[in-house]
Amino acid sequence: SEAELAEAFCHFSWCQSGGQMMVTDLQGFGSAVFTDPQIHCVKHDFFSRGNLGKDGMDQFFLGHCCNDICHNLQLKKSPIQMGVASETVSIVSDKSGELSSRFSSHGPLVCEYCSSFVPLRDQGYVDLIGEYQAVMRPPCKKKVKKSIASTRCLSCNQPFNYSMYAISMKASSVPPMCRSCEQGEE
Repeated sequence: SEAELAEAFCHFSWCQSGGQMMVTDLQGFGSAVFTDPQIHCVKHDFFSRGNLGKDGMDQFFLGHCCNDICHNLQLKKSPIQMGVASETVSIVSDKSGELSSRFSSHGPLVCEYCSSFVPLRDQGYVDLIGEYQAVMRPPCKKKVKKSIASTRCLSCNQPFNYSMYAISMKASSVPPMCRSCEQGEE
């Protein structure tokens, strides 16, 4: 399956780099082309803000169970790899299936703010993605809600909200445009 191929590629990239890098977060349902990669590298100043370094690679392996592709390629296991099948996230889907592409097939997800594991349990997590476009733990959700501020979009001049907590944790700045203008939905 495409999910198995994507996971095997993540594992392969780690092996080929000698454990120094890993390509993760591949998307590409319904095609042989994968997009939207994230690269974790032991050098934190490489690539983007999403580079979680060794922690990101370890988080992948904590939930990864080698599949047939990994076995056929004879990929070396990570020292922290548990080797047992993880639960596949099957509850993460809205009626149209659009949200399922936001989730990894290898089990637990990571809070985008504190990097702790977020176990998926119910529709509440799907709703969280719909509302915040982020995976987060309940304590971080409270901090996001508590730090809401408003500004005006530089494009459409409509007011929109953002979270000061999210901005500080992601080391970014106040967004200049609302999400609709940013995505070209004016």
